[in-house]
Amino acid sequence: MPIRAVTRGRRHHWFGYYDKSPEDRSGRYVLAHASDFAGRQPMPGEAVEVGLVDLGGGGTFVPLATTAAWSWQQGAQLQWLGPTFDREIIFNTWERGQHAAAILDTRTLQTRHLPLTVYGVAPDGTQAVTTDYVRLHHLRPGYGYATGSAPITIARSPNHGGIWRLDLRSGDHALILSVRQLAIRRSDRRMLGATHVLEHMTFNPGGTRFAFLHRWRRGGEGWFARVYTARLDGGDLRAHLDSGYASHYDWRDDDVLLIWGAMPPSRSRDLSGASARGFFTLDVRTNEVVPVGLGTLTEDGHCSYSPDRRWILMDNYPDRAGMQRLVLYEVDTRRRYDLMPEFFSPAGFRGPVRCDLHPRWSRDGTRVYFDGCHETQRQVYVADVSTVVGV
Repeated sequence: MPIRAVTRGRRHHWFGYYDKSPEDRSGRYVLAHASDFAGRQPMPGEAVEVGLVDLGGGGTFVPLATTAAWSWQQGAQLQWLGPTFDREIIFNTWERGQHAAAILDTRTLQTRHLPLTVYGVAPDGTQAVTTDYVRLHHLRPGYGYATGSAPITIARSPNHGGIWRLDLRSGDHALILSVRQLAIRRSDRRMLGATHVLEHMTFNPGGTRFAFLHRWRRGGEGWFARVYTARLDGGDLRAHLDSGYASHYDWRDDDVLLIWGAMPPSRSRDLSGASARGFFTLDVRTNEVVPVGLGTLTEDGHCSYSPDRRWILMDNYPDRAGMQRLVLYEVDTRRRYDLMPEFFSPAGFRGPVRCDLHPRWSRDGTRVYFDGCHETQRQVYVADVSTVVGV
């Protein structure tokens, strides 16, 4: 697989999560974060740069702004703003002791500030949903933000926190779903004395619904999870996958999610054993579940559909030898392609500071971008997969 480094130099660079493309519409400019350190969590107020790389102009990272609202797993939610994805970018910031977001014009450097952060951004660039990144930092290290220095008390299921809707044009915002609301909805014995958190908000392609994870745990136990979907106003709230385990997902279309999770026996028609884990498509209207890659895709990974929906791209977590790989799965033929080479993850990149590959598609589906630490530093790479996908 032909690969090359997009970023280089003495500094560390990375993009973030797998659910958005770092490319602009032209495929010439790629977004990234830059940091002077890696292998440890940030201290409160410790900032990184956000910027872009001109693939047609020497490949130098050009800083555009700094932000102290970031994490190793998802960065500052840095992304191109739709619907054109060719000029404006959006990212989270820490302004005057408060979390916020900024929309920056990459040509004029003019910046418009928003009163809340963003987590999921609608494809048309008009709306976003978000959550409490301080709560997320304390409960899910590596995903929230280490901003602020005052100690805080983490309530188990607060009424005043949860998921907010944010209008990216006017800045109007409102709490649409509270943590408490999800904690008491369809509550069962697994939730007795549990602490709850809401995360991983992502819009469907049409921007009509968003999905999110409701996670909870008791003491030092592992996390339980449900998948939910809702309209932008928090209405038509639907619960999915009551097995208690769900991980990564991606929208195939406006009604169907691809999910790695565990299915209860009553809903796993084609699987044997209780709560078998695997990839499934889930119709959010009917809750119909269809296994994907049965016996072939046997590991959890950061999954995403190609722009034409013919392929599923994913990675894996480091194996016992510390090796990570990229995988392509052709939906129609049900064939799996393991892309070589594999990539080594050093021992210093573990836990919240790990360097997941988080593979991301180019806009035209011929290239795959990923973060890597196999050359000692954290850098952004691109792989040419055109010969495999046939585009």
